[in-house]
Amino acid sequence: MNIYHGSYVIVEKPEILAINRLLDFGTGFYTTSSRNQAVRWAG
Repeated sequence: MNIYHGSYVIVEKPEILAINRLLDFGTGFYTTSSRNQAVRWAG
């Protein structure tokens, strides 16, 4: 299975950092199985 991240940079080893910032789903490294969705996020 391929997973995608909304970025133009290849992330070989993602680091999860604790940041006091409110996001839609909290802190984390978000991916999707949809290439089209990742392209829109990177847009």
